[in-house]
Amino acid sequence: MTILGHTSSALPEAAELLLYCYELVNTYSTRNLSYESDRLQAISGIAEDFAAALRDECVCGLWKSDLPAGLVWATPGPRHLQVPFPYPVPGTMPRSSWSWASLNGRVTWTNSHLKKQKDADFEILGYDVELESPNAPFGEVRKGELHIRGLPMSVTPPSVGHRGDLVVSSGHREMPVQLDYLNDPRTSTGSRFPLSVLVVVNTGRSIIEGLLVQSLDSINMLIDTYYEIGAFVLYIFAWAIVAVIAVLSFLGFAAGVFTFMLHQSIFVDGEDREARWDRQRTSEASARDSSGASTGSDMTPYETFSDEPKHDTD
Repeated sequence: MTILGHTSSALPEAAELLLYCYELVNTYSTRNLSYESDRLQAISGIAEDFAAALRDECVCGLWKSDLPAGLVWATPGPRHLQVPFPYPVPGTMPRSSWSWASLNGRVTWTNSHLKKQKDADFEILGYDVELESPNAPFGEVRKGELHIRGLPMSVTPPSVGHRGDLVVSSGHREMPVQLDYLNDPRTSTGSRFPLSVLVVVNTGRSIIEGLLVQSLDSINMLIDTYYEIGAFVLYIFAWAIVAVIAVLSFLGFAAGVFTFMLHQSIFVDGEDREARWDRQRTSEASARDSSGASTGSDMTPYETFSDEPKHDTD
């Protein structure tokens, strides 16, 4: 086996192999396939070689060891698309929305060259993947659910921001997002299924990345089901802002900038998000108690990424 010009006895480090995998998928996703359902099957041989080199498991086209970072794939922004990807006809939506293979178009990973770490408020608990053929472990997927624990934050439907990009809003904070499908009816203002953002990975205190998800329903008081419909990247230059505060403070304008920093902290500062998490858990525990459901002290809310979307109906 030879990868990147190296034999199996002298392969590059895992980080370099993973980066090459992302670049490979980026290039591969631009090609038109005779059958779009073969997106995973068509590269199953390459995936098998990389799995052996990485000593890793391929989960719906993503690598288990790098699953948090792998989840935050995105489509090119609207200004880079000549023709938006057509939204699939209801009933033909690809399975495993959290996998890049669910999109019939180009995908990319922003900042894939940077070292990323799983966010403190995000945890992958497991997954339930059913293959089309048990004899094709790197082939197509019949069903794919991802079970995670996270801290979703409600946001408004996407709108066009002052820079011409799509943004969602949470209170006073706007965030740029990249939708899987620009003409997605699930993101319309009249949709009855709410949207949330979910922080997944970060690079320390400068960049955070996550997903735009839609809540489908609640299986019970502890489990919510979501469908991935986009991604976001938020750049936070803390030291630059501190420098600006120092200058503006001297000029008497620090209050407005400090308010801006507080709006950022809900994404950056772990303690702030932990406080929100505690309030969410307390609220859900109260709801369970009032409904007569039994609870345990070690129970915490978690989410499931579904492989089947829901659509608004009259």
